Amino acid sequence: MKEKGFRRLGRPKDSDIKQPTNELILQEALRLFLENGYLNVSIASVANKCDVTKASVYYYYASKAELFTEAMIMLMIRIRDQIQIFLEEELPLKTRLVKITKIHLEKTIDIDVENYLKGARKELSESQLEKIKQSEEEMYQVIESAFRQAIDIEEIRPFHPAFLTHSYVSLLKVGYMNKQHPTLTYSVEETAEQLIELLWHGINVTN
Repeated sequence: MKEKGFRRLGRPKDSDIKQPTNELILQEALRLFLENGYLNVSIASVANKCDVTKASVYYYYASKAELFTEAMIMLMIRIRDQIQIFLEEELPLKTRLVKITKIHLEKTIDIDVENYLKGARKELSESQLEKIKQSEEEMYQVIESAFRQAIDIEEIRPFHPAFLTHSYVSLLKVGYMNKQHPTLTYSVEETAEQLIELLWHGINVTN
């Protein structure tokens, strides 16, 4: 018979924290992974950031690879949901794309998942890589759907929606590079407008 109040080793008391421990760990781990890269983050550094023990981190996430996987999935869900909100607005597609581009450049979060996988790929299992890939595809599908709808109403030329999506994401990478280049003086808004203007020049039905 279990003793009253028995808890698995490492589990923190609920009364000790304001935010659920697993959410706090995931949130701070994501921040550390984005700032420092996979190889420069340890379970100990995550625990220290959250002011919990390593045992508490391991209680919720069996390994750094699992923690990284869940953090990347959470990131892509957040980005996907934010993109969807703007794409559902009753505005021309070009205007919506400019708004999305501007917001993502302001937040400095690159949606190039492959970039985040550097250093982590060798430690992730096939199933973990597949979960990340699936979340990435779901994120892109939101953008792809908007392109497909624009094609259906002949707002843009009939290119393959998946091709348009990856072309747009590639242009976003150019925007992130522009922000980091000290000799370029474009504002975030100017960069967003120029990137979409470049894309639009190729897909506009009037061309």
